[in-house]
Amino acid sequence: MVTAEDVAQLTAQVTELSRQNQDLRQRLSLIHGHSDLSAMIVSAVPQALLPDSANISSSLSRDSITEYHDAAERLSLDMSSSESEDELSDEDDANPPAADASNQASSSTVAAASGSADASPGGAANDASTTGASAAGLEVATTGRREVLPVPQPDGGNLSLFNILCRNIGKDLTSVRMPIASNEPLNALQRLCEELEYSSLLDQAAAAKDPLERLVLVVAFAVSAYACTATRSAKKPFNPLLGETYECVREDRGWKFISEQVSHHPPVAACHCESDTWEFWQDCRLRNKFWGKSLEAQPLGAIRLRFKDSGELFQWNKVTTCIYNLFSSSRYIDHYGELTVQGPVQGSQARLTFHKGGSISGVCRAGSNGPETAVFGRWNESLFAGREHTARCVWRSGALPPHSASYYGFTRFAIELNELQDCLVSVLPVTDTRFRPDQRLLEVGDLDNAEAQKLRLENKQRSRQTPVQPRWFRQLSSDKSWEFRREYWSARESKFAGIDLPDLFD
Repeated sequence: MVTAEDVAQLTAQVTELSRQNQDLRQRLSLIHGHSDLSAMIVSAVPQALLPDSANISSSLSRDSITEYHDAAERLSLDMSSSESEDELSDEDDANPPAADASNQASSSTVAAASGSADASPGGAANDASTTGASAAGLEVATTGRREVLPVPQPDGGNLSLFNILCRNIGKDLTSVRMPIASNEPLNALQRLCEELEYSSLLDQAAAAKDPLERLVLVVAFAVSAYACTATRSAKKPFNPLLGETYECVREDRGWKFISEQVSHHPPVAACHCESDTWEFWQDCRLRNKFWGKSLEAQPLGAIRLRFKDSGELFQWNKVTTCIYNLFSSSRYIDHYGELTVQGPVQGSQARLTFHKGGSISGVCRAGSNGPETAVFGRWNESLFAGREHTARCVWRSGALPPHSASYYGFTRFAIELNELQDCLVSVLPVTDTRFRPDQRLLEVGDLDNAEAQKLRLENKQRSRQTPVQPRWFRQLSSDKSWEFRREYWSARESKFAGIDLPDLFD
């Protein structure tokens, strides 16, 4: 017979166990917030014992998609507050909303919501989060590429964006000449490549057999493209010259990328990326609006993704980006609007709303009568799929490198993009943006010479008698989109012998 004393003793034991469990969860969350276990696992296991990369990615995905039961209140609060967040205006936003810009790529709140310290599916190939693992005294996988820029971000002096923009109110801001101090040492063509930082999500989607799971992973990839912008409101990328190109070959990630500036008026950039299981392409044009205290960019053009095994085609748009408090130290960036992913069959669709303030919510449906699931999260932190109390984490952003704020807010992946390795000098075309002198000089902190080179290149482009014609992409008459000619990589093998490339930089 159970006595009252027995009940009291059991109750005390349950209470103590619950407290210990909560303490363990908090410790694991702290570990997760500063580490990427996928990198640790790969580096800790002898290579001979590792399965192929696809299996590693798949197993990490299964481990990381965990249930959580202690975040309902927090997540409910975020979702219910989205309506009021939509009413924020740049006129009275003296400080960024909590979503933005703590400038942390991953928050302890969301880490606690996951209820575990396992690796994120999107982080299997993400080198940006090796910092925390190093701090923990564990060996981490490296890419063989640089881990820091040559010099910290130089002091641009008294840059008056207010005077520059006020002189150009009503104009297309892509044609306004901005001083070099307003730039980061990356090009808009490289920024397109940066959207592939979490390409491991596409590898997982290619391996997924369930149509809904594949759609959810594609949606997670579409959201992940915005994560790198959270710490990048202070500077703008270089505007590419007409005919300028950028390639990126990543054997460690299993893909190769090429982009080209295909139009100058209006400015349009096109890109194509291909792996063994998928290919991804887009053309991008921005429509800018200056509102006095904020600058809004509305992307035009579609993003397309095709899986090679099935031929399934996915297509989606980009949402509006806005930089608030342009002329104050509390400048921050936000994204809002509707993102719609169209699937390969009728009714296969995902609709996501990016709310002002950083939260996102939506529904994925695999066909007209197919299954569906809710998705929600924050564009700079993570994406969850499923019901609120048992949702699984589909993607989580990686940690920033040390002293990131002193290096333009770059992620580890962004730091690698403009590196000119010795092995590439003889094989890259002369139009590649890594040969661009003003961008290279800014990267090493030489502002005066970078400014002079930028002015020289812009004047050279304006005085060119014959406009440069796009070489690697062509415009389709059907929908005016740009298609990859599929000639670049074979031309690269011959080091572009016999191909007349424009002299853009000399």
